[in-house]
Amino acid sequence: MARSLTTLAILALVVFFFAGCAAHQPDPAFEPYDFGPAVKEGKIDKKVDNFLILIDSTQSMAKVDVFRGQSRFQRAWDTVMNLGLTVPDLGYMGMIRVVGATPSLVSPKTALKYGPRIYTQETFKIAMEQINYAQGRTPLGNSLMMTVDDLSYSAGPIAIIVVSDGINDAGDPLAAAGKLKKAYGDRICIYTVQIGTDQKGGSLLKQVAQKGGCGFATTEEELSTPLGMARFVEQVFLK
Repeated sequence: MARSLTTLAILALVVFFFAGCAAHQPDPAFEPYDFGPAVKEGKIDKKVDNFLILIDSTQSMAKVDVFRGQSRFQRAWDTVMNLGLTVPDLGYMGMIRVVGATPSLVSPKTALKYGPRIYTQETFKIAMEQINYAQGRTPLGNSLMMTVDDLSYSAGPIAIIVVSDGINDAGDPLAAAGKLKKAYGDRICIYTVQIGTDQKGGSLLKQVAQKGGCGFATTEEELSTPLGMARFVEQVFLK
């Protein structure tokens, strides 16, 4: 009997894991603002040449906050996907780096999941569909430090967008942001989007954005509507 119960418990965990790995889909209720007509008429152009999105997919992001009904990771995923569906195809070089979401629960890991490559909404969407679970430690500082090398290919202005709850247990995010600013100077601006309401995490993310000198910190609520996301895209990507 004990062996049978153990087997059932293991099977339940396996089913839970693979259910968590099911591909996410864009929120059908979110209708992204269409910058296409303005692009065709030559009314807008790109403000930056490169962008890198750092999305937190670690264990703390698997938490379901009270009254919200979805995990922090699901909300972060929706935020980044909605961003990708709003940014117009203007020839940006884009990247997505994931913090966590690796098979290891003991080693802090991070990986590039997209780019560097010419951004299109379609290729961005395909890449996001492969980012589908949250687990492991939160090496936010170490992951941000790796973006220094990620961007070594770049030329022209850069936007870094960190989407996270701000919880960190490996590396120093402020030191990493400082190193980014030292490496790329006035070419780089850092933006942060807080998922959840952890006060310590929010404070850390604000300080990370301030290190960039020209970016800012915002929240998932601010970007939760098509208009809010369009305003963010205008501020970060367009001129």
